[in-house]
Amino acid sequence: MIKVAVAHYKLSCGGADRWAVDLVNNLDKFQVDYQGLFIADTKDNYAPFIEESQKAGPVLSLEENIDKLNSCDIVLYWGNPDLFRNIKTQKVCTLHGSADWVQVCSKKAEEHGDLRAVVSKRITKIFPTSENIPVIRNGVDVDRCIAKIPAQKIYEDLGLDPSQLIIGYIGRIAREKGPLRVAETARYLGNKTVPVFIGPVISKQLEKDIREIAPNAIILPPQRNIGDFLQIFDCYILSSFAEGNALGLLEAFAAGVPVVATYVGALPELTDEYGELCVSVPPYSDARSFAGAVLQAISPDNYHRIATAQNIVNTFYTAKQMGYNWSRYCCKAVEGNTAWQPDYSLPGVSIVTPVFNTPPRYLNELWDSIQAQTYKKWEWVIVDDGSTNTETVQTLRKLAHDPRVNLLLCEEHRNVAVARNEAIKLSRYSHIAIVDSDDVMLPCRLAVQISYMQNHLEVDICGTSMITFDDLFYDSQKVLKLPVLVTKQLYKRDPEKYLWCVNNGTAMFKKERILQIGDYWEKNYKGGDNCLWLNALRHNYVIHNLPYVTTLYRQYYRQLSKQPQREEEVAEYVRLKQLLLES
Repeated sequence: MIKVAVAHYKLSCGGADRWAVDLVNNLDKFQVDYQGLFIADTKDNYAPFIEESQKAGPVLSLEENIDKLNSCDIVLYWGNPDLFRNIKTQKVCTLHGSADWVQVCSKKAEEHGDLRAVVSKRITKIFPTSENIPVIRNGVDVDRCIAKIPAQKIYEDLGLDPSQLIIGYIGRIAREKGPLRVAETARYLGNKTVPVFIGPVISKQLEKDIREIAPNAIILPPQRNIGDFLQIFDCYILSSFAEGNALGLLEAFAAGVPVVATYVGALPELTDEYGELCVSVPPYSDARSFAGAVLQAISPDNYHRIATAQNIVNTFYTAKQMGYNWSRYCCKAVEGNTAWQPDYSLPGVSIVTPVFNTPPRYLNELWDSIQAQTYKKWEWVIVDDGSTNTETVQTLRKLAHDPRVNLLLCEEHRNVAVARNEAIKLSRYSHIAIVDSDDVMLPCRLAVQISYMQNHLEVDICGTSMITFDDLFYDSQKVLKLPVLVTKQLYKRDPEKYLWCVNNGTAMFKKERILQIGDYWEKNYKGGDNCLWLNALRHNYVIHNLPYVTTLYRQYYRQLSKQPQREEEVAEYVRLKQLLLES
């Protein structure tokens, strides 16, 4: 086991200081032997951060403990590299921003022969070449993001009312962070809007400027449990002109707060990786743009961004995961692999669609919705079940020109269940998303479901709500919701409540798990999905149905699902139900 220490310029109240505290408390004790936090400037450090750091180990003066640092295998540091030049063991300069000062630190670290690591890909743009610069993203203490005090108590303490619109800001209150734009946004939104700032104020003049713009502004010092205040935020605003990997943003994501953020720091790469996690605005947007973004963020239509962001943080960006990643990196660096970095990617998704004489317009509408998915790591597997409509076949051949489309044309018509099973077997990704050839997916669908399944690994099958529609609007739209949790025990307790386990056209499941128990029942010409779900429950699989609408379910008179069930299909369903109840 290697010896690891963390060296830091000073523990004040900045993001890099919070990072250091969370890091030392979450280094993986099974990989590294943590030796302590060594401070270069021991005057006027922020006492709560010192106390938190001491839970993990000693907090010592760097100058007085050089020998102890030199006995370590590797030292992670933040600050001017010149402060740490007397440390002779292997060192890693951690870079947290994209400002001129960071470029200076990077150049000095290189001159000293120190390794460098960054907290977002965007920072690597300051390097002429970045192939060997590892990216180890920040994580947050999710427990701090959970409210411990009732919201009503916070409202009362701050003299606020739940009917007011609370827009929040967390972090160092400095001009380059854009706090004045938050105040201006509150003013633009009207008298019922209150901006709440939490963090150290860099200058009294800045505080005066904020209050001149928004006289009702509330400015609070840093808080130990930020979740108590996040719970009353109607919207969190990241207003920085430049960032590294903002902890306040991750904390708001973890708490499930609607977010408006400038498109800076790690946000662009998170968006590329996972889809939209918040409402973003350009870095130099004015208050009017921010105000419009706030109204969009607090609307019901923003649910998918909030849910996806919360799942992503809880999966990849907790302080515990960050500590593990840095511990792993230290071990690899000592071994000589200085370019190692964590894998933050979600699994790919194979979208599976059986087709039989589907009108070309329906296929093109579905294709448009697939291309609009905010999560981009997907393939579309289509199995045509012997279509006799030449226009259908021609449309499919045209769609197959896209390399993301895998098309199989069958000469013989069998049924939709056989075609769907063929598509599943042809798929190359670990997760399957079912969509019918006449339906439409909302842009959020894949992002919401795959992020949820990665954050809830116990879930084998994930469905969602869907809305019915028809081309001529003869039928009113209906939202089709199902119970959130479906298990064998719950089903056996009340079979009628769980008569329909999953909206099949919204289902996402783990391919390997489904193939272990068999697939869609192929004698069921309507699809065989209910038989599959009963079989899954009998094998103790867990089904979750998210309360979000992700799919538009087309209804029309020739629709397969409107056809009556055959006797053998009913008999098989009854047989599987009985096996489940007796298991």
